Amino acid sequence: MSASDREFEYVSRLHGRQIRLLTILPSKTSDICCSVAVQSLDKQIPYIALSYVWGDSTSQRRITCDGRALEVTENLYHAIQHLKQKQITEPLWIDAICINQRDNREKICQV
Repeated sequence: MSASDREFEYVSRLHGRQIRLLTILPSKTSDICCSVAVQSLDKQIPYIALSYVWGDSTSQRRITCDGRALEVTENLYHAIQHLKQKQITEPLWIDAICINQRDNREKICQV
């Protein structure tokens, strides 16, 4: 099993004034590869915010995040693909990815 076949895991829970930001990694292929890093809101870091909790959750596409597979909705996949094609380099805050959707405590604190 390759690294990209393993499921993406959130390494730590967010604390206080922290958020996760996603960066789309440059690539010459159509594959979407990205990285997620924890950032403090105490620093003035510009980022683009997208809300993608909506959409058909049964229609999923795979991206690679920190070398691991992450399933996202079809709508979100196309949005990230569009941003990649536009060569957007600013970090992104995308609720469906940057908030651990399996951790209710984190969801409450982040929303």
